[in-house]
Amino acid sequence: MTQRAKPRKGLLVLFGLAVFTWWVRYHPPWVDLLIFDDDARQHVYWTARFQDPSLFQDDLLTDFIVSSGFDPLGYRSLYRLGTRFMDPLPFSQLLSLLLLLVSLWLLYELATEIILHSRGRFICCGLFLFYSLYCSSGGLPRGFAFPLLLVFLVLSQKGAYKTAAITMPVAVLFYPPVLLNILALAVWEFVFRRVRRVKRRRFMLDLATLTLIVMVTGIYVLSVYETVGEVRGEQVTFEQARAMPEFHAEGRSAFFRDNRISYLLLGRSGIGAYHVVGFAAILVVIGLIGGFGGLRIPTISFDLVWTSLVLFGAAHFLLFRLHLPSRYTMYTLPLAFMLAIGASTEVFRDRSRVGGQLPNKTRWRSSFGWVVAAALAMGYGYIQGHLLSRTDPQLVTLDRADLEMLVFIETLPKDSLTAGHPMDMDNVPLVARKRVLVNHELSIPYYLGYYRQIRSRMKDMLQAYYATAWEEVEGFVDSYGVDALVVQKAHFRKDFLDGPIYFEPFNSAVKRHWQGDEHFVLADPPQRLRCFENERYVVLCWGRSG
Repeated sequence: MTQRAKPRKGLLVLFGLAVFTWWVRYHPPWVDLLIFDDDARQHVYWTARFQDPSLFQDDLLTDFIVSSGFDPLGYRSLYRLGTRFMDPLPFSQLLSLLLLLVSLWLLYELATEIILHSRGRFICCGLFLFYSLYCSSGGLPRGFAFPLLLVFLVLSQKGAYKTAAITMPVAVLFYPPVLLNILALAVWEFVFRRVRRVKRRRFMLDLATLTLIVMVTGIYVLSVYETVGEVRGEQVTFEQARAMPEFHAEGRSAFFRDNRISYLLLGRSGIGAYHVVGFAAILVVIGLIGGFGGLRIPTISFDLVWTSLVLFGAAHFLLFRLHLPSRYTMYTLPLAFMLAIGASTEVFRDRSRVGGQLPNKTRWRSSFGWVVAAALAMGYGYIQGHLLSRTDPQLVTLDRADLEMLVFIETLPKDSLTAGHPMDMDNVPLVARKRVLVNHELSIPYYLGYYRQIRSRMKDMLQAYYATAWEEVEGFVDSYGVDALVVQKAHFRKDFLDGPIYFEPFNSAVKRHWQGDEHFVLADPPQRLRCFENERYVVLCWGRSG
């Protein structure tokens, strides 16, 4: 009984730490900001339609993103239920916490099977907590990757192979890319069991079960993506992507790199070296201290690595047909390293242990530990709110000036159409619940039928934004039926104009005819059209919707 209490106590400590770090990430103390996950502006905003079906009607961007290829059926059903009780954004953050807690519990169960010592399990799960929080949070489809992968690994480790296989169709309902990771591991486990010559009857039963599940899952996937093609148009090919600036260094969806090594290691095309280099460094330090011969690399870590790399290669070979290559390594490789770190922790335990207890100072040491823990918690909260939240590419932080503008946009009629710089338009659908003509988040170039329309809108928007004659602005507004035009004052200052105003090819297209002394009319728009203004934004209203 005593032996079981220790690991459960460790898990409770991890749960408490998870709740604290989750709260500080989204609600850091001592700052007045609205903070949420970057991709909520893609995957969460439209779920407000479950609360109000009149939102985002006849909207090209929303019709594109709600298709099952981006937001699968299980994910949509979960939000349909959750938004009955709370708004989409807080629900997404609560869901993020629930997925983190479930993942921690599953990882602890898995670690109990393969890591002998409780300290190693705690370290493994602690590393996972922060990695998952900062790289896979938000209650988005990708947030289901770890729970799905871990539940399969736990069941497989316990020998429940047929039950584990059921995670494959479930993966399609929540995060399809992890399906192939699970399938590769399942097939390898099946082959490995065959090599061990299990009983023929059991082998055939497992084979039939696995084959049936794979067939049903495959049929569903094919049906979903056939429907998706009708909405998005043809998918971009390798040759087409190579010819599009959008997929190169200065583009919206940078994929290709001039350097072959960085191409295979970094970004959307790479194995996610940034995600694993820290874990690899920890493992090297353990080896240097305790001896590399004493490292304990679980078999499951090897399986995660090689199956992921095979899928990574297949995704490059069938480029864009199997989604992005990085999706097959960004979850599995860090998990493999974390398990190896946890299993190897005891290698240098004796060397790092402080000899001799101080019997008369136990209470003092306990009090000092609490003081240190409180100081670390306060320091973490301050750093998260004042530094990490503003520099983390996975987060969006909106201050008072941003929120004032968005609150005003929210007061406009439901069917109104807002336009503005694509980066400023990213937050309008999520926070103000209004349609936008075009924005950065949903300018996704992988499907050409959809993207041709987006590209045309983007070009027209930026040309009107930097028009030198008011007639150009009025023509743009009339052509698209724009009701409100958001102008950020800083976009007409020299320091901004001298740099990239947006991604390629639009930056070059807009600047191509500039002489350097232009007077942009939106730098000082007519007072009669100004319906909102603060120190950062001016909103112009035409009042077309009603």
